Amino acid sequence: MRQYAAHPVVHGSGIYHEGCRLWPPVARTVFARLGAQDHTHYDPSDFGYVAYEGQGYAIRGGNHLAGTHIMGTTKTNIRYAERTAELDASDTKPDCAPNYIPGSLRMDPYGIKTLDELKEFLHRAMQLEHATIPPYLTALYSIKPGVNRDAAQVLRVIVVEEMLDLTIAANILNAIGGTPDLTRPDFAVNYPASLPDGETDFKVSIQAFSREALATFLKIERPAQRPEHLAGKGLIQRKNSPHITALGSDPRHEDLHFYSIGEFYSAIADGIKYLEAEARRAGTTIFIGDKFRQITSEYYYSGGGELFPVTDLKSALEAIELIMEQGEGDGGGIYDDDEHELAHYYRFDELVKGRYYRKGDQPDHPTGPHLQVDWEGAYPIKPNLKVAEISEGSELREAATDFNTCYGEFLELLTRAYNGQPSLLLEAVPIMFEFRNIIVELIRNPLPGHPGKYSSPTYEIPHSAKQAAVTGQAEAIA
Repeated sequence: MRQYAAHPVVHGSGIYHEGCRLWPPVARTVFARLGAQDHTHYDPSDFGYVAYEGQGYAIRGGNHLAGTHIMGTTKTNIRYAERTAELDASDTKPDCAPNYIPGSLRMDPYGIKTLDELKEFLHRAMQLEHATIPPYLTALYSIKPGVNRDAAQVLRVIVVEEMLDLTIAANILNAIGGTPDLTRPDFAVNYPASLPDGETDFKVSIQAFSREALATFLKIERPAQRPEHLAGKGLIQRKNSPHITALGSDPRHEDLHFYSIGEFYSAIADGIKYLEAEARRAGTTIFIGDKFRQITSEYYYSGGGELFPVTDLKSALEAIELIMEQGEGDGGGIYDDDEHELAHYYRFDELVKGRYYRKGDQPDHPTGPHLQVDWEGAYPIKPNLKVAEISEGSELREAATDFNTCYGEFLELLTRAYNGQPSLLLEAVPIMFEFRNIIVELIRNPLPGHPGKYSSPTYEIPHSAKQAAVTGQAEAIA
């Protein structure tokens, strides 16, 4: 049996940062004695940039960014790693704290190492952001007329902001030369889908507005942090049914799951940093996409954040940060970075607690005015209904089928918008809310054969619609 020695535990707040602070004066003295001019400049967008005691530095080279020590962007998303010549992914890792330094690269065995892998992760990010829209939209239109106006407004705003997040992910994918495609057969998920919930997962369903639905929505948006006993332990391994879409899994290893959605996005950010650093060493960049495909705020407005073009490392990381802040809040707070929009998690928390948050409130402790929620004020639709469960030849089945066709056309419209026709996005939000008429027609009708239950949209995109979307996209690009 081979024996391994654990690396020394060094925390970035100590020796590395002190080294950054102490070395420049020495270097300047050397330059002065040599009569050399100092051209040192530390770019905040650099992959190894850190700030310490009011000064900026860049840490790179040596062991610390070469894989012998593995650094991370947060204390929870790092991986403790060893020289690949010493250990492989199946070996037991030393039981000690990992190295950590803010702003450095994380290079774990499952890190994103190729541009194709990064593109697939970003496709999954788009899929994940879209997967929340049908549950939120259905919950919104399941609310009965005249009740739950506050809840309806919260859901309406969040749907618009989820569309913003979907568009941001498309911008990042376009920036690295990818092709956003919402018509891929694997894009529209089969509900219930699963999302990571720490060491387990949870199901995301199409269901009526209810306490159960809000509990699911809170899990989708929750600020998640690994407990101490899981820090640095890598991805979570578990098997999922082949019939259930596992959102938040590693696209290369379907049985490996991230601890949370936040970790999933941290992996993408780390992959972007690593690949851009590799490209820079080769004198190039990964940001080679057509800038005219970038969607900006002139084509899409949301109070949750401004759409900006993604053209380099700095803007790509800012885009990922915006997505994460909208869901979880900024730095553990209840607001996004600008402190003017409540994060999604806390919007839903207001409904659960029956009280608004206001400036200065701490997470889980709203002190604003009370709000009323009628938990019985929604049509009790059958969760995760399928077209096959609706009587063949009935008007209800025809309406469900028509909705699915319309939704497929909506995904095709978004695909064209993200592939060089950004003005089409101006039509997207109005179309999404025009779905209301068809959804309401379904939701307000009892479901034959299911006493006490009502019908609902099924979001099963027909194969023919997907084929038509692919053809339409090809013609648009041509």
